[in-house]
Parts: sequence; structure tokens; C-alpha cells
Amino acid sequence: MNLGRFALYNPSRRDLLKAAILPAGSFSLRGAGRPPKRILIAGAGLAGLSAAYELVQAGHQVIVLDARGHPGGRVLTLRDSFADGQYAEAGAETFGQTHNFVQHYVQEFHLETMPAWNFGTLTSLVFRDGRRSGSGSDLSRKYVQPAVREIGDPLAPGWPSSDLLRQFDRISMSELLESRGASPEEIALLQITYSDSWDNGTAPDSALCLLRDEAIARKGASFRIRGGNDQLPKALASSLGARVHYRTTLLRIQQNSKQVTVTVNTSGRRSQISADYLICAIPFPVLRSIEVSPGFSEGKQRAIRELSYNSVTRVYVQSPTRPWIAEGLSGFAATDLPIGTVWDCAEGQPGVRGILECYTSGERARRLASLSEPQRVGTVVENLQKVFPGVSSEKAVSIAWDADPLVKGAFAWFKRDQMSTLLPHIARREGRVFFAGEHTSPWFGWMQGALESGNRAAHEVNDAK
Repeated sequence: MNLGRFALYNPSRRDLLKAAILPAGSFSLRGAGRPPKRILIAGAGLAGLSAAYELVQAGHQVIVLDARGHPGGRVLTLRDSFADGQYAEAGAETFGQTHNFVQHYVQEFHLETMPAWNFGTLTSLVFRDGRRSGSGSDLSRKYVQPAVREIGDPLAPGWPSSDLLRQFDRISMSELLESRGASPEEIALLQITYSDSWDNGTAPDSALCLLRDEAIARKGASFRIRGGNDQLPKALASSLGARVHYRTTLLRIQQNSKQVTVTVNTSGRRSQISADYLICAIPFPVLRSIEVSPGFSEGKQRAIRELSYNSVTRVYVQSPTRPWIAEGLSGFAATDLPIGTVWDCAEGQPGVRGILECYTSGERARRLASLSEPQRVGTVVENLQKVFPGVSSEKAVSIAWDADPLVKGAFAWFKRDQMSTLLPHIARREGRVFFAGEHTSPWFGWMQGALESGNRAAHEVNDAK
């Protein structure tokens, strides 16, 4: 669900062509030659759907279970709330040039993409202490990027080393920056610039967590799926047909040496389903309330119990016009206000209207989420007008991911020491139960992470004996 770093990048045709180059055949299990297995998958987000898709291609029998009435999980496009046929992403916003799993499935289902953050000559703002200030890019080059280089390649085997964990996982970003000579003023400006990941509070979060995200997830051009990102999970689900069962809530997981059995509630009726293996692709905050017998290992239980998820509240205000364009502004602003980071999420869509999305995380998100919907919208409009005078609200809607009982948070984000203590256990199988989801991938918080984890889990189950 992360946004992609807010560098203003205008991709060339050459960049777009480079992004389309993929290692052919490296994703599919088609023709893998394993004997057919019966496989249950809990969760119809991108992780569960991509795992199911690959396993079906390999000839396995698959059933996907999801408590929602539609596929996609945190890939959610808001369509009915706005005029002019405009839409906004409530969850996953963009994907990167290097996100090869997303690029693969976009091509597999013939979906069209468009550049994101393609502001051209329009100006983006940093709004702090009631005024515009520097972007923080010089500070990032001075303090953040050297640390990114120091952690090496997070996708390399054996990463992270014990030395990296000692150096970067035990401290927060603010402590790391302070140790490298950054002043409180510089740290405050960087926190605004990196607000999508630092707003949970710089003190409790692992510096290594942010540096890993910066190292692998935020390079090069960014893209969206034209017409809405939810087209990807819909395409995957459509290919699976009746194998996907909606409004089915997982209640219990039980396994023995021969099979795994789940107890589910489907529209008020309990039933049991057995299979050879289960892929659990639901967020850990939800998994905490599901009975497991016999219990998972101590390390897995601790990971499920303690892994933190970032709070995110997003408010969308559709304006009848885009008054910021007349001022030469893109609609993008990183702020220290209660509205967090703002951008025109209808960028590239037809119509004269614009939709300003206000993205908050951490404490700011929790404060907004505590308000009623009218109070939430009123607070946002009042503060938006400080940044973009003349903005008016024609339609408004909000979403608070902490309040969603099927997620209970936006995306996985590690506190200090958690990469040391929890990371080894998060993706590890437990008997006949395998695990997928953005939280189990190096690309946590991204569509790339969900899809990568689904592919990994599919290969693990295909190879299991």
C-alpha cells in the first residue's frame, strides 16, 4: 500500500519500454510435473489469487476462501463516490519500474498502465509551519541515501547479516540521523518528506525497515493501472472462476501428518474443508484471532502476535475544478498538517474535476480515524484550503484501514529489533500450512510484495512432499 517515493519523475518512452522487459517463463508453474494436490488458500488478495493462479496452471486442485464479497483485499478502487467517472485508490496506489511481478501479471491479463507522479513542469510543495519550504531532497542525498548503500542488496541470500541488524535494526531513523549529524530541524523536514513511512513515529520504528524499503521498492518510474488497480485482482479472480468462495470467514486451522482441515463460516453456516495443504494469505492481526491446532511454533506465534502494522487513514475531496493547476502547482504537497501528504489522485483521468487525496499514517491517521466522517472531512477541507486556497469540496469520502476488521492495519512495518526477532519466522511454513502476503515479502506494503509472496508460496506447495 505504500505510495512510492515522492520523487517527481517524468518517464520517457525508453523507460516505459525497459519496464516491460521481463524474464519470460520465470513466473509460471505450468508444466511443473508434480502430482496433483488439493490446496486451500485463505485470502483472495493479490497474494492468495496469484498463488491460486499459478497452482491451477500446474494442474492442482485449488479452493480460495475470502471473507469479503469481492477480490482484491487492500487493492481497492473507489468508483461510486465521485462524479465524471473519476476514481481513486483506497489501497495500493502505484507500482514501480522494477516491480517485475506486477509488470508480469499486468501483461498476462493485457491491462493498460499509465505513468504516476507525472507532473511535468508543475510544482510540488512542502508545506511546513504555515509556509512553503525546501523539498528535503538534498537532505535525503546527504543522510538517507548513504545509509541505503551501506545496507547492501536486501534481495541477496543471507540478508540481513547480524552486523546489519546490530547497526540498523536496533535504532530508529531519527536516532540514525542524529548520530550522523542531522539537526532536529533537518530530521523534522525529512520526516515530512518521508511521511508515508515515518509518520508512525520515528522513535519506535526500525531504521533498517525504512532503508530496506528505500533500497528495493522505490527506484525508477512509477505506474498505475489505467482504469483502476482493482482490475488486476478482478482479472486473476475471473480466471479462477468458481474456485473462489466469497463471504467465507476462516475460524479454525487444524492439521495432522496427512492433511489440513479448516473450519469456516459461510453466510452464518459452519462447515469444514480438508486438503493436502493450506496457504494462509491473511494479515497477521486477523490471524491472531483464528484458532490453530496444534499450535504453531513459538517463533511463528510470536511473529503473529507482535508484528506491527502501520495505521493509515485516507480522505478524498473531489473539487469541481483544479484551481491549483492555474497556479502552476501539481496538487502534490508534503505537509506537517493533520492532512499529511496530499496529491491529485485523478491525475491523468478525464474531466475538469480533481480529487485531492490526503494520506495520513501513524498517529495522525489514528487521530483522523477517531473523528466522525463529517468531522474528518471538515478537518481535511479546512486544512487543504491552507495549502491550496480556493479548493472546495463537491464530494468527499474516507477510509481508515485500522477500522477494517479483515485487515486491522494498512501494511506491515517493523519496530526496532523486530527484523532481528520476527523476520526469520514470518514466511516460514508450519507443517502443512504455508504463508503468503505482503508481510511475508521483502516488498512489504506493495502489490509487488503480495504477488512475489504468492508465487513463492505456490512454488513451495508445488514442491512439498
